Amino acid sequence: MSSVTSIAFNTFRESIREKLLYISILFGGILLVSNFVLSPLAVGAKNKIVLDVGLAAISILGVVSAVLIGSSLVHKEVDKRAVFMVLTRPVPRSLYLIGKFAGIVTAILLMVAVMSGIMLVTVAMSGFGITPVLIAAVYSTALEIMIMCAVVILFSTFTTSLLTTFFSLCFFVAGTLCNDLRIFAQKFGGVFIKYTVEV
Repeated sequence: MSSVTSIAFNTFRESIREKLLYISILFGGILLVSNFVLSPLAVGAKNKIVLDVGLAAISILGVVSAVLIGSSLVHKEVDKRAVFMVLTRPVPRSLYLIGKFAGIVTAILLMVAVMSGIMLVTVAMSGFGITPVLIAAVYSTALEIMIMCAVVILFSTFTTSLLTTFFSLCFFVAGTLCNDLRIFAQKFGGVFIKYTVEV
């Protein structure tokens, strides 16, 4: 297990160098600006604006960071032949991928934790209570980002960085819109379209 820990730690360090801190600061700026700019437009729903913008920004920035960072990590090591140095040691490929996954997830979840902290402070400053539903929403977003990290690593094992980014973003969009497609097919589609969308 020490080999997995070493791979995860090195991947974590590489991911942190990919300017994740700046993304978190960007998130804080977006949240604060939206709080001051959009809240006068929302009559009686200022807290809802802060929550919606905060949760959406965590989800989108987290997924985009996972896709951009993860798509280049494995492929970059294969191109530079650095992966052969690791795999010549008694490290199975599965443990190598688990270590990569653990490192990327740790870095991205650290960024999500920072962004969630900024959002919770902003929510508390706006006078809105921190509820269990809000914590559950942040937790669900973190799970979504972890799944996207796994998908990115899957695609990065057999294709280029550009195609990995494209396939991963398509997977995210399809997963996000699948429930809407089911509702649309049930209301407006025929029997064949309903069956196809269900499958």
